[in-house]
Amino acid sequence: MITEEEAARRREHLGLAIASARLEGGAPSPALLKDADAYAQGLIDDNEFVSRMRRRYGLED
Repeated sequence: MITEEEAARRREHLGLAIASARLEGGAPSPALLKDADAYAQGLIDDNEFVSRMRRRYGLED
């Protein structure tokens, strides 16, 4: 588990990243938003979050 402070920090950073993508004309997928929520809650760590995104977009090593 993560602290409430860490969860708040993650939510803030994810919100900024999503807002930036939207300003550039992008729209996050429901799957990405679901994974972002799991990351913000501390259910998955940063490595798993990135790994899921890479798999989703065919960027496996």
